[in-house]
Amino acid sequence: MHGKIKEILQKNSILIKKYFYSYRHEKSIIKKLGPPCFDRKPKPFFLNKAKKKYNLDLKNSWIVGDRYTDIDCGKKAGLKTIGIKSDIYSFNRSKPDYLIKNINELLDIID
Repeated sequence: MHGKIKEILQKNSILIKKYFYSYRHEKSIIKKLGPPCFDRKPKPFFLNKAKKKYNLDLKNSWIVGDRYTDIDCGKKAGLKTIGIKSDIYSFNRSKPDYLIKNINELLDIID
């Protein structure tokens, strides 16, 4: 997914400087990667870290995701949200600001 998003955005001169992600999981069999999982979505830990590192205005930022945890995370941090429809996941728990079927639709929304 990262590669596809990066490709689409680069074609339109939009650069992603860094991806943030957690190796932690509440069911990890590796003790040092198990709970507490303070940095996993829907907690906005990495959004706040990126805000500080890059002096971001989160109210004018977006989060794009295919799961409710992505949308919850964005909403907790004050971002605008875009959900990508999936046959696997639904947005019954959290409603994104925009819902798209295809990643190529991003540029119709983000300006």
